[in-house]
Amino acid sequence: MSIRDAVESIPVEKRECIMVKLLDLILKSKKADTLPSNLAREFLRMWQEDKLMSADGLELLINIAKMLEPEAVVEKLNELGFAELAKAIGGG
Repeated sequence: MSIRDAVESIPVEKRECIMVKLLDLILKSKKADTLPSNLAREFLRMWQEDKLMSADGLELLINIAKMLEPEAVVEKLNELGFAELAKAIGGG
């Protein structure tokens, strides 16, 4: 299953929880300075447009979190009960 397929299978009512946890990982990351500027701009644009809970927004957050904190994002997704999504990003 691709990341996109896994994200689209998440019920809308559960997306906020994932979004908040991914934001926490990203914003607290010590590696944030390694984030390419184009991804940072896309992240900020989606945040301003309130689109982070959309499939595109969650996919972006997952890709950023995977880039910055690969082990932590897999652990967090498994912890939240999203094993399919964790598996889609390479966590099992």
